[in-house]
Amino acid sequence: MEVSTSEIANLVEQCQQENAQAQMKLYRFFAPRVFSSALRILKSESEAEDAMQEAFLKAFTKINSYSGEGPFEAWLRRIVINEAIDAHRKRKVRRYVPFDVGEIERSNLHTASEVQKIMVFEKVDQALANLKENYRMALTLFLIEEYDYREISECMEISYANSRTLISRAKGELRNELAKL
Repeated sequence: MEVSTSEIANLVEQCQQENAQAQMKLYRFFAPRVFSSALRILKSESEAEDAMQEAFLKAFTKINSYSGEGPFEAWLRRIVINEAIDAHRKRKVRRYVPFDVGEIERSNLHTASEVQKIMVFEKVDQALANLKENYRMALTLFLIEEYDYREISECMEISYANSRTLISRAKGELRNELAKL
């Protein structure tokens, strides 16, 4: 299902008027796109699904606070990630589910470089799995979700300076882990 930017804006307006059908359309379109963000943090499909559901409830409850500045997906993804981080903090259990290499369509592999890219992703994924939880989470936000230091400091409830230090140390540990592989 492909939806244009203007269609999304129209659906958001309808959601602001509490239109349940518009909410369902936005959910169906964005759920698969933001699920992987929750999964990377929680490492459990069922927990990621729960966090995503909670995030959508929050988003639809607070949709009037969406200013229209920036893409709706970025606003929604931030809510999903924050919900996943909150859920992670609550359970305090360390588990790991690998980076979803399936995001790279294996069926379309035609060159050796594409196969090599998958091998690199798998190697990085394995190295990430060996990192301390806070390093793994910080690097996921920084490298995969492309959060900046300020956003990471807010999500992880640490100072801006600590987020820079944490990312720097996590990168160093990731390099060490990659060297071992």
